[in-house]
Amino acid sequence: MNFLKYIFLSLILFTFTISSYASQSTGSTGNHEKDLAHIYGAILSIKHTVEICNDRFPNLAPQNNDAYQDWSANYKPFLQEIDKYISQLQIKHADNNHEKYLKLRNKYESRLKQSLAHKMNKSGTDKFIRKCKAIPSFLASKQANFEHSFAEKIPLIRSNMK
Repeated sequence: MNFLKYIFLSLILFTFTISSYASQSTGSTGNHEKDLAHIYGAILSIKHTVEICNDRFPNLAPQNNDAYQDWSANYKPFLQEIDKYISQLQIKHADNNHEKYLKLRNKYESRLKQSLAHKMNKSGTDKFIRKCKAIPSFLASKQANFEHSFAEKIPLIRSNMK
C-alpha cells in the first residue's frame, strides 16, 4: 500500500473523538511512517473537529477557537516538526512532484474531514454537542500534549526523519 493511502487510512482509523482518545494506542508500531501518520492523524483530527463543531454549533466557536489557538501556540514547535516530517514523506511518496503532493494532501485531508463529520453527525446531537463542548477542556489537558502522549513514537520518527 503506498504511503499516501496509508496516511488516509490511518487518519480515518484514528478518527479522533474526544471521548475515545484515551483508548487510542500511543505505543510505537516500530515503523516510523505509521507512527508519524498516527500523530498527524491526531493533529488533523483536532483541527477538523474544531471546524466541524464550529460549523454545527456556531455559539461554541469562540471558546473552541480560543482553545485551539492556545493549544496550537503552546505546542507550535512540535506541531511544526510533525508537519515538516509528514510533508517530507508525502512529497517523497508523490515522486517529488510538488503539484501532485499538494493535490493528494488536500484530497486526503478533505476526505478525513468528511469522514469525521459523518461519524460525528451519525453519533446523534447529544453526543455531538458533548464532544464539541469538551474541546476546550481536552485541549488544556495533558492528553493533548501529543509530544508527551505519543512519547514512545517520537524517538523512532526523529531518528528516521532528520
